[in-house]
Amino acid sequence: MRQIITFILIATFAIAGCKKDNIPDTVDEDVDVVGLTLLATGTIEADKVDNTAGNAFVYGSQDKKVLKLTDFNSKNGPDMKIYLSTDLEATDYVNLGAMKATSGTFSYDFDAAVDVTVYKYVLVWCEDYSKLFGHAELK
Repeated sequence: MRQIITFILIATFAIAGCKKDNIPDTVDEDVDVVGLTLLATGTIEADKVDNTAGNAFVYGSQDKKVLKLTDFNSKNGPDMKIYLSTDLEATDYVNLGAMKATSGTFSYDFDAAVDVTVYKYVLVWCEDYSKLFGHAELK
């Protein structure tokens, strides 16, 4: 029992004391999806205690796909990434890049060959600690 409590305390201090990335508070990109077809949508939900929320839209053509996040809101953390994943544990994923802001509207271009029926989860992921901040299931 003592070991479990010690582990919980160490994990709590490690996560709480981690350095956050220098991510802008708000970004509102003018995301151009003209000529692209809406392929899937999802609602971003927080994982446990984090305040992550927003909407996810995937648009595509033969040449490219775009993930558009709108009304996005998340806590900051170290090495925050946006993934497309086959599950909520990020065992098989496509890294779309660093989280562009903690709130706003922004997008990520990705390879047209990525099948969003297989990579059907959008993850807001802390790469340093392998921690899920929020997710959306694309439908």
